[in-house]
Amino acid sequence: MMYICLIWFALIQSVATYNRGARHLHGGIDEARGGGLWLERIQYF
Repeated sequence: MMYICLIWFALIQSVATYNRGARHLHGGIDEARGGGLWLERIQYF
């Protein structure tokens, strides 16, 4: 179960980082690394 959660988290993180990075090329990766997108991910999933 933990293995599935890790894969799911990595998938969501990569997609969210790509989407945010496409809109904001300068701050997308930094926000993802800093956990700024985590709250948004919880709301969406």
